[in-house]
Amino acid sequence: MTMVRVSASMVALAVLFATTSARKLPAEIKPCSRNDPDLNKCAVLNGRAAIPNIWKGIPSYGVPVLDPLRIDLLDVAEPPEGSTRQVSLSLKMKDVDVVGLRNANLEYARIDLARERMSWKLTVPQVALLGKYTINGKVLLLPLRGRGDMNITLENVNVHYGFNMGLAPGKKGELYLNPADSKLEFDTTKAHINLENLFDGEKTLSDHMNRFLNENWRELVLELGPPIAEALNQVLTQLMSNIAKTVPMKEVFPEVISR
Repeated sequence: MTMVRVSASMVALAVLFATTSARKLPAEIKPCSRNDPDLNKCAVLNGRAAIPNIWKGIPSYGVPVLDPLRIDLLDVAEPPEGSTRQVSLSLKMKDVDVVGLRNANLEYARIDLARERMSWKLTVPQVALLGKYTINGKVLLLPLRGRGDMNITLENVNVHYGFNMGLAPGKKGELYLNPADSKLEFDTTKAHINLENLFDGEKTLSDHMNRFLNENWRELVLELGPPIAEALNQVLTQLMSNIAKTVPMKEVFPEVISR
């Protein structure tokens, strides 16, 4: 079974930055009027303008640095005995820096206020995961074990992210967005994989296995993709929640935009 564990530090931000007083959106993020007939277009334009300004983080709203984005632990458990999957790995990735999100481009937004549903599509030219790994298992029947530094780089990444907006009342009766039932999926056109110190540092075996992994990157991405996507989903939803807890719905989607 594949499991994902994201560090408690990301979750703790929601508590650290929660406040009882309503606030406006941070200056880096411009609102769109809920009555705008081109609401989706407005969201895309404002989203594209915001990305270059928010990757450095917005500490006062509980948004940490997003590039590199630190994920303390990704844990992929080996499938149950008897599984017929071609990739069977127990893999832990620690102190992972996700690099490249600053170059994301928002392709589209779908906002349905009546149904309280929102979805986005982003493209990222390159995303690298840099950190420490411990691995044991097999890939296409070949044994695989080792621990050390890792670099998994994905090219031309398409990210689809959606969630139910939900509405929760605040202490003063104002409504706040309450992101829930979120899902993130991605695909990539190529993965470059380098796992240092495989087989206890035996260079010939390590080099051979890294070549083999790169030749069969699709099988590895099928295994690693879901936990990576779930980790990013948890982080992104938590960051959305951090802002949503302090900014009322009327500030996110006001009736009119004041000039």
